[in-house]
Amino acid sequence: MMKGMSEMIAAVIVILIGLGMAAIVGPWAINLATESSDNSGQAMNQNIICQQTGYTFDSDYGVSGVDWNITGTLGIMTVKITNTKMQNIYNFTIEATFLTPGGQRILTDPDIMITPISQKTVTNPLKPGQSTILDADITNANETWTLMRVKVINGVCPSISPYTDI
Repeated sequence: MMKGMSEMIAAVIVILIGLGMAAIVGPWAINLATESSDNSGQAMNQNIICQQTGYTFDSDYGVSGVDWNITGTLGIMTVKITNTKMQNIYNFTIEATFLTPGGQRILTDPDIMITPISQKTVTNPLKPGQSTILDADITNANETWTLMRVKVINGVCPSISPYTDI
């Protein structure tokens, strides 16, 4: 006569299988939860930083806050901006849109390089309420092109990057 397993042994085996599965799945689940909370925390911090980031072109400077001169294929551009919010901002790049005989052309880094002397950094940021003039050297341009738009992009919150139409 065949006998089955005792109820006690069956219960112990079921418990051991459950513990084994928990040992395998548990660390993965904890890691997933930790990564998710870290990512959402970073996104929340970035949102707060971006809400506190804002700057405008100084319309009293040059043409709508921009001055430029291109001779041949080389030139210079200066842009005056004012920090209008509470976040220190730095690591700027300039994006310029030109009208060319072939249509619109956008120049940015490395064709428009902000000089190290005028660039703002983590240790020397554009602080709230301050204004600065960013000086940039332009290459690969053409003196016959018409400047249409200038955009200043910051490294703190690139999604907050104002532009001015010329």
